[in-house]
Amino acid sequence: MTRGAILSYLTLIVPAAAFAQTHALTPPAFDVASIKPNGDLSGNNGPARLVGIHAGSNTLTMRRVSLMDGIRWAFQLSAGQVSGPAWLSSQHFDITAKAAGPATEAQLRLMLQALLAERFKMTFHRESKQLTVYNLLEAKGGIKCKVAEGEGEVVVTPSQAGTATIQRATIAQAADFLSDMFQQPVVDRTGLKGRYNCSMDFRGYVPDPGQPVDPMSLITTALREQFGLRVDAKKVAMDVVVVDHIEKLPTAN
Repeated sequence: MTRGAILSYLTLIVPAAAFAQTHALTPPAFDVASIKPNGDLSGNNGPARLVGIHAGSNTLTMRRVSLMDGIRWAFQLSAGQVSGPAWLSSQHFDITAKAAGPATEAQLRLMLQALLAERFKMTFHRESKQLTVYNLLEAKGGIKCKVAEGEGEVVVTPSQAGTATIQRATIAQAADFLSDMFQQPVVDRTGLKGRYNCSMDFRGYVPDPGQPVDPMSLITTALREQFGLRVDAKKVAMDVVVVDHIEKLPTAN
C-alpha cells in the first residue's frame, strides 16, 4: 500500500475509532429517575431499614438514604472510603430509577454514578490511602446469632438505652452496619451464609461514672460475647473516593 493510500485509509478509520472509544467511555444511564428529599430517618417512628437499597433486574430503589450511602453503594465502598463534606451523611433522599432494559447490579451501580453526576453535579477523584480495615471473623465457640426465619427486609432497631437489634441480615450486611459504627471498612471474612437475627446490649460494658470509656473496646467485646464474632484490624492501602464538588439538592425530576 502506498503512503497516500495509507493516509486515506487512516482518515477513514481514525474518526470511527475515536467515536467508538468515546461511546465506550460513556457510562450507562437510567432511562427515568426520581429523586425526592426525605428527612424522615424513622429513628423516632419505628425501626430503621439497614441501608434501604433494593436492586432489581432493571430498577434501583433507595429509601431514606443519605448521599453518603448513595455514593458508597454506587462505588461499592465501605465507611472511611469516601471523603467529602460532613453534610453528606445528613442529607437524605428517596431515589427510584429504572433502566431501559435488564441490568446487572454492577451496571446499576455505574448508572447511579452517572445519576449523581447529572443530578447532584458530583465530581470526584480517587486516591490511595492507608486505612485501618477490620476483618470480621468467627470468635471461639462460633456465631451466637440465630438463623432468621422467613423472608423480609433487613431491619436495624437502635435504642438510646444502649441496645440494638439486626433482623434478617447477612453477615456481610452486619459488617456494613459495623463499618458505620467504626467509621472504618469492615470486611466479612467469616464465610457464613444465610441470614441472621442478632441483638447487642452495651449496657453491661459501660464503666462506672468517672472511668474512661473506650468505645472500640466496648463494641468489640460485646461483638465477641453476644454475636460470637471478632475483628482483626490491619493497616491496608485502599482506594478512596474524594468528593470535590456536590450539590445539596438535585436538579428537578
